[in-house]
Amino acid sequence: VSSAQSIPASTIIPPNGYLILTQKNKTLFDDYYNVICPVVNISFGTGLTNAGKNIFLNMSNKTYVDHVNYSASWGGGGDNKSLAKLHATGASGDKTNWRGSLEDGGTPCQQNFPDHDVDLNLEQTNTNEITAHLANNGLNDENISLELFVDGNFSGSDELALASFDSGDVTFIIENISAGEHIALVNATFSGSSVSAELNFSTVLPNADVYATVTINQTSNEYVIRSFPENASTYVGVFVFPRNFDGSEIIFGMFMFGEEF
Repeated sequence: VSSAQSIPASTIIPPNGYLILTQKNKTLFDDYYNVICPVVNISFGTGLTNAGKNIFLNMSNKTYVDHVNYSASWGGGGDNKSLAKLHATGASGDKTNWRGSLEDGGTPCQQNFPDHDVDLNLEQTNTNEITAHLANNGLNDENISLELFVDGNFSGSDELALASFDSGDVTFIIENISAGEHIALVNATFSGSSVSAELNFSTVLPNADVYATVTINQTSNEYVIRSFPENASTYVGVFVFPRNFDGSEIIFGMFMFGEEF
C-alpha cells in the first residue's frame, strides 16, 4: 500500500488461521460479517482501489515475505466479489494465481476456494436428449464419473475430466422411452465426493406420433437424421436437391409413410 502499516505485536495468527485487516470501523465489520478470526483496524493511506495497487507483506524486521501487484482486469472490480488467492505457493504477483471470489462479499476467515467442488445442472437439449452442465469450482483437477437414471432406472454413464475452474458438458441420448412425463437424475462422483441433479422433462410430441430432426453440417456437407421414438415402426426419410444449379442453395424435404411434412 502507499504507506507501511504495522499490525499490533499482540496479534497472533494460529496455524491455518486467518486475520482481517480493515480500515473500516472494526465493530461494524464484526457485526456485518460475524467473523470469528481477529479483525485489526489499520490505515491504508490513500486506500486500496479497484483500479489496482501494490501490496507487500513484510516481517516485523522488514524481511520481505510476499507481494501482489493487482489490476482491475483480474476481476473483483466493485461487483461484491473480492479478489482471492488460488494457491498458497506460486508467483503471488501473477494474475494466474488470483481470481474473483465465487462468493458474494468474499470469504473472510475462510479458505478462499474449496479443494473439491463441482456444480451440476441438467437441461433437456432435444426430445430424447439430456445434457449435464458441469463446472469445477475447486482447486483440484477432477475426473468425474456420471450416471444417468430415468424414472429410477439406470440409463447410461459417462466420464468427464475437468481442470480447476473449467467447465464442460456431457450429453446422454435416452433410448426407447415412451412419450410422456419423466424424471432424469444424474449422479456425479469425484475425489470421494458426489453431487446430484434432477430434471423433470417431457417427451410429449404435439400432433405427431413420430418426431424427426435434421442437423446440417455446412462444413462437411453432411446431415444427420434423428427420429423419435427410435424404436418406432414409422419410416422417416429425407430427400435433398439443389435449388440453384451451382449448388449454392439446397432444399431438404422429409417424408413419413410417403407423405412430405
